[in-house]
Amino acid sequence: MTAPHPVLQPYDVLIIGSGMSGMVCAATLSREGMNVCLIEKNPVFGGCLQSFRRHGVQIDTGVHYVGALGEGQIMRQILHYNKVLPHLHLRQMDQNGFETLHMEGKTYLHPMGYERQQETFSQYFPQHKDEIRRLLDTLHTIGNKLSLENFRQGIIDDNDRTYMQLSAAGFLEQTISDPLLRDIYSSSATIIAGEHDSTPLYHYAMVRHSNIIGAYRFEDGSQHIANAYLQTIQSQGGTTLSNTPVTSICVSNGLVTGVETSSGEFLPARNIISTLHPVETFRLLEQTPLVRKAYLTRLKSLQNSSGLFSLYLLMKPNSFPYLNTVHFLFEDRKTWIRRPTGKTPELPTSLMLSTQAHHDSPYTRLVCLMKLMDYSELLPWEQTIVEHRGESYLEFKHLHQEQMINQAENYFPGLKKSIQAVYTSTPLTYRDYIASPQGGAFGINTDSRFLLGTLISPRTRIPNLFLSGQSLSLSGILGTSVTALLTCSNLIGEKYLAQKIANE
Repeated sequence: MTAPHPVLQPYDVLIIGSGMSGMVCAATLSREGMNVCLIEKNPVFGGCLQSFRRHGVQIDTGVHYVGALGEGQIMRQILHYNKVLPHLHLRQMDQNGFETLHMEGKTYLHPMGYERQQETFSQYFPQHKDEIRRLLDTLHTIGNKLSLENFRQGIIDDNDRTYMQLSAAGFLEQTISDPLLRDIYSSSATIIAGEHDSTPLYHYAMVRHSNIIGAYRFEDGSQHIANAYLQTIQSQGGTTLSNTPVTSICVSNGLVTGVETSSGEFLPARNIISTLHPVETFRLLEQTPLVRKAYLTRLKSLQNSSGLFSLYLLMKPNSFPYLNTVHFLFEDRKTWIRRPTGKTPELPTSLMLSTQAHHDSPYTRLVCLMKLMDYSELLPWEQTIVEHRGESYLEFKHLHQEQMINQAENYFPGLKKSIQAVYTSTPLTYRDYIASPQGGAFGINTDSRFLLGTLISPRTRIPNLFLSGQSLSLSGILGTSVTALLTCSNLIGEKYLAQKIANE
């Protein structure tokens, strides 16, 4: 280990990884007076918030829509507390249908608001009004666990794990007797890589609830979210370092002392928060008897979420309309990932189609097509790196690209002729850019059947090393933001932090 620089004072908190969770941690703790350092291995900050520019167009990579962003809702309040809300360009999605589902030749709209949901689906399925009400009441009850009301009482996490120990698919099967209605309400499982046997009802309900109460998009690309956070962190005295891979988390006398970077520099810190995948965090950690080998073995054995194959279709100017709803295109009624014993997982073949909003145009320059993909399909290129995967990999991507575009064309005639250029990402892209084992898009799968064995705590056996990110409790923008607050509460107190956010 490189010796500490004699004049470099330890940071109060060093945060590894600049995705949403890292950004929220850095903005929160720097606002509370701590000297923080946010460190990122890539040239660009933001993790899945990152955009890339082609032909002068900012192209989002991972943010399609976000829930709980209405007035008085929790995601909006977190952004307000972090002082980034005034810099963001929000667009509320279609209240009559923030999601549009295409299944068996029919179209179903998911409207915003619980009463609209009840009315709309009671019209689709008039014989099942009571079942729809029971389902929506449960979603509302679970979703309200993340609310300003609870924050005002000093509660971020009430530690009630009841709904985490129930399977989402199992609950829907018990509540909804009509198979088609059940499949319609399962359709959004594809955006959380939902597993039929294991995904907790809590995870499913939080995503559904947040979108029902307030689904929004960010205009002109999600990179400006990361940029707004960086500006806030820096204005509060925080240090931000990009192009700085961490090669070692250093330990002495039972405490982490800082990190060593790829340049050989040692950055000292009194506390470290890692937002990396837990396996990657402990791979970087110097050996210590505080972390048992059995724990590391268990971590490595945990199942990661499925990955994503994404197409970014750059559209010709003024050729394809902006759609203020997300479309789910189902060729069949498979909505959940199923894992037959000893066999390759069975993934839904559905596509999600999302258009990027631009503040000055009724047209879009970007259509994103996304589907789930299992890592086993990419094993021939497992030992490769970005831009060096070979011709066979390009052929593999092109095959999936053509299939997905043709599938989307069936629902949106004329889409093909509007395409100017196509860009792709696979689970290998996630693996290499955000250090996600096997390219999982949503971190470690929390298993409702084995909750204690798969639920990762922000605390570790090293008193000043903490975890955050999408492998803990919830994924997505809302999930990782709340996870970040829970991690920060270990340093500044849950009641204090929750009430300060709520009363901002």
